[in-house]
Amino acid sequence: MARQGCVIIQPNTLHHSPVAQRRIGLTGGIATGKSSAARLLEQHHGLPVLDADLYARQALEPGQPATEAVLERFGPGVVSSGGVVDRRALGAIVFNNQDERRWLEQLVHPIVRQRFDQEL
Repeated sequence: MARQGCVIIQPNTLHHSPVAQRRIGLTGGIATGKSSAARLLEQHHGLPVLDADLYARQALEPGQPATEAVLERFGPGVVSSGGVVDRRALGAIVFNNQDERRWLEQLVHPIVRQRFDQEL
């Protein structure tokens, strides 16, 4: 029943080629809307979101090896009740001392990258 210049294909005969996975990276400074954009992509488009900030916070939860290393390096002044890292106190140290910030990044960034590798 196909006319010249027209091809009719039955839906059950279509073969879909695998589509390459697309990755969207959201970058930017503090309070630039990265989390809002990620939430929009997740809630309205059903896209999975990998959150580096979340993974970094999880790396510093009580009992984690990175948490123990932070406590050993910076002492009890960066810990609140229950062994939770006081992010404000830690930030006051690392954002005023480039060497300490680098040390913390070298501790936490590999953990975050490992989580990304696991999720991808």
